[in-house]
Amino acid sequence: MPSFDVVSEVNVQEVDNAVNQAQKEIQARYDFKGTKFDLSFDTKSTEIKLNADADSRLDAMLDILNSKLIKRGIELGAIDIGKREAAGGMMMRQTLKVKQGLEQDKAKQIIKVIKDSKLKVEAQIQDKQVRVSGKKIDDLQEVVVIGSQIKGRITEAVPVTLITEADLQSIGAVSGDDLFRSIPQFADTNFNTSNSAQTTNAARGDVGSADLRTLGIGNTLVLINGRRTVNHPTSQALTNTNSVPVLVGALS
Repeated sequence: MPSFDVVSEVNVQEVDNAVNQAQKEIQARYDFKGTKFDLSFDTKSTEIKLNADADSRLDAMLDILNSKLIKRGIELGAIDIGKREAAGGMMMRQTLKVKQGLEQDKAKQIIKVIKDSKLKVEAQIQDKQVRVSGKKIDDLQEVVVIGSQIKGRITEAVPVTLITEADLQSIGAVSGDDLFRSIPQFADTNFNTSNSAQTTNAARGDVGSADLRTLGIGNTLVLINGRRTVNHPTSQALTNTNSVPVLVGALS
């Protein structure tokens, strides 16, 4: 009898690659210079461990790691984020668990949806997967179509970082580039004082770029008082961060 399995498997090697990439970026970040932190992944237990000497740095590490996981094709819904706890020596730690296989509640939900469809197929839980079998290939293909409409669990919203007037005064940024560099969620901003043709600095030699959570400068939208900024004339995907005003009360 024809059949197929509904599974939920995470490529452990890709998770390991994402962790390695995150480690390299964190080590190169100016805001981590001279601080204590550690990021590791145990491929056997599939646990990712983050340690840092401040909550803000744990936030930044988690943002960087999430962006790398997404780029490696890892669904964040497959990652269980544990609670933060004190690790001693003024350190904070957090453990993430990479889930392998379907959870019982999700497997039962899938079986219920299949039964409610009234198709002539059988579905049963086998370990951490669901086996679907039927006499007709067409019925199995219909189950695949129905399955694609099952909504996944709602994960937490993308975190928002709010910089208040007091924060602006404390940062003391003299340019938009300084301001963006002070935000942990931004990757290293690109800036070059030279005026080189066919580069992002070709216009005046004073162009800086914004790269939110390492999504890429072409995927980062900058709004000033709710309005889009004018793209850089050489690279149409780039916003010049030095054009962002840093006067207190001047922007949002």
